Amino acid sequence: MLRAMHIRARDVWEHPVRPIKWGLHRLEARKKKDNTLNAVEARSAVLLARTKNRDVADCIELSFYTGVRQNELMTVLPSRVNLAARTMVVLAKRKAKQEWRERTVYLNTVAVALLAERLENSINDLEPIFRFKNGRKIWDWVRHQIGRLKVTWHDLRHTHASLLGDATKDPFVIQRQLGHTHVQTSMNYIHTADSRMVEAVEALPALTDDRKVRPLRETALEQTIAAPEGQNIEAEKGSAGETTLTAPPTSKKLPDCRVLMRPKRRSVNEALYR
Repeated sequence: MLRAMHIRARDVWEHPVRPIKWGLHRLEARKKKDNTLNAVEARSAVLLARTKNRDVADCIELSFYTGVRQNELMTVLPSRVNLAARTMVVLAKRKAKQEWRERTVYLNTVAVALLAERLENSINDLEPIFRFKNGRKIWDWVRHQIGRLKVTWHDLRHTHASLLGDATKDPFVIQRQLGHTHVQTSMNYIHTADSRMVEAVEALPALTDDRKVRPLRETALEQTIAAPEGQNIEAEKGSAGETTLTAPPTSKKLPDCRVLMRPKRRSVNEALYR
C-alpha cells in the first residue's frame, strides 16, 4: 500500500519524492508452524479419547484418515456414505458468510471399516453419524496427555495432507482430497528430500563416455593427504584413542607483530584536509 502511494505520487501527481530502497524495509517472513502429528502420537490420541467418548475418538481417527474438518464431520449422514465406492460426501464451509458446498472425500480401508461399524448402529439416515459432545474439552485433555499443547484439531487435516504429499508427491491428489480451490495451497504439503533430488538428476543421460567415476573417500585418514610444498601430514593417536593430525614444523619465519600493528603514515594532503 505504501509503495503504491509512493509510485502514484511520483508518476501521477508528479511530486518531488525521494527514491526509496524497498528491499531494506521488508518484514521478515514468518516461520511456518509444524504442528503435525506422527503416527504414534495420533494413535495415542485416539486411544486416550476412547476412555472419554467413543464418538470423539472416531472423529479424531477419521480426521486423520481423510483430512475432514471438525465442522464437516457433523454433516456426515448415512445417506452420504458409499462404502462400495469408498467415498463420502461432506458439506464444506470455511467461513461463516460462505454457503455450504458438497465435497467428495475418498476413504482408505481403515476408514471404510470405521464407517461400517458406525452405520450398523445408525437408525435414521437423516441423522448425523457422529455426536460431537464435549469434543473440545476432550481434545484439550488429549493433547495435554500426549504433550502437544499447541496442536489443534485442524492440525489433523495438515497431518493428513503432509502424509499424503510424502506418499504421492502429487499436488492434484491433495487438492481433490482436501478440496483446495488453488493448487498452490496443495503445493505447500509436498516436501522433496535430498535423496529424491539425487535420484532425479541421476536419470539424466551421459553425453560422453570418457568420464571416469572416481570412488569417494570416506575419511581423511584412509589416504595420504598431500600438504603444501610436498610435506605429508602425519596421523597420531593419543592416549584416549583419539586420532589427531599433526604437521611438521615449518621453516618459514613468522612476521613481527610490531610491524603489523604499526600505524599507517599519513600523507601531507590527508593531514591538511582532515
